[in-house]
This record gives sequence, C-alpha cells and structure tokens, in this order.
Amino acid sequence: MEELIKKIQAETEKKITEIKDSKELQELKVKVLGKKSELSESMKKLKDLAPEERPKFGAFVNEVRTNLESKFKEMEEKMSAKMLEEKLAKEAIDITLPATKVRRGSEHPLNRVIEEIEDLFTSMGYDVVEGPELETDEYCFERLNLPQRTSSS
Repeated sequence: MEELIKKIQAETEKKITEIKDSKELQELKVKVLGKKSELSESMKKLKDLAPEERPKFGAFVNEVRTNLESKFKEMEEKMSAKMLEEKLAKEAIDITLPATKVRRGSEHPLNRVIEEIEDLFTSMGYDVVEGPELETDEYCFERLNLPQRTSSS
C-alpha cells in the first residue's frame, strides 16, 4: 500500500513540474487530491488494515497529502506570478508617447443653428449686429422727439 502511495507522490511531483498552465494544474490537483482520487480511495482501505497499522498508515497518507498540497500551492503561486509578469509586460505604458486629446463637450445645437443662419445672411450681404433683446421706451420713442403716449381712459 505504501509503495502505491509513494508512486502516486513521485508521479504527481513529476507532473507538477511539467505543467504549463493553471488549468492543467487544477485538473491534476482534482485528479490527485479529489474525493475520487487514489489517495482518498487508499484512506477508505484503512479499515481493512490491522488496528496497530492504521495510525501509522493514516499519518503517512496525510503527510503525503499535505506535501502534495504544498507543492500544488507553490506551483500555483509561481504560475500566478508568471502570469502577472506577462500581463505587466504586455500592458506596459510608454510615457514618452504624446497624450491623447480629450474632447470636452460640444457646441449647443441652437448656437450651431444661429451661426449657420448668420453665415447665410452674411453671404447674402447683410451685416450681423448684436444688441439688447428688448428696447426700452427711451430708445424707441423719447430720443426721437415724439410725443409721449398717454393712456386713454
């Protein structure tokens, strides 16, 4: 029994070093340490052993399981560090490049229409003059020396 477990451990450690990506590592971990793995099956055979051999065998299997779990964790950390380095290398920002221009807002649609109309009238020879929107009575009537309006009752 112990030879089988040692063989499983040796094969697993060899496979761990050969794995290239995290998906394969996870699949191997499930295969070796999962509920239906050979290690779990060997723990179920513990009841067939003599009572004095059970603690020794159980401790040995748990030691192998702990050792393999630490190997898997170590390899996962190496892979995640490698993936992070690759990601940082791909996403490196070149600070010597000129910045991109950021457009801020746009012209109001009514202002666009007013400018188009002004362009139309200036092309026809008119002048564009700006002034107050409303004129007072002073500018309309009093400065022209017109008689003041009286309210009729």
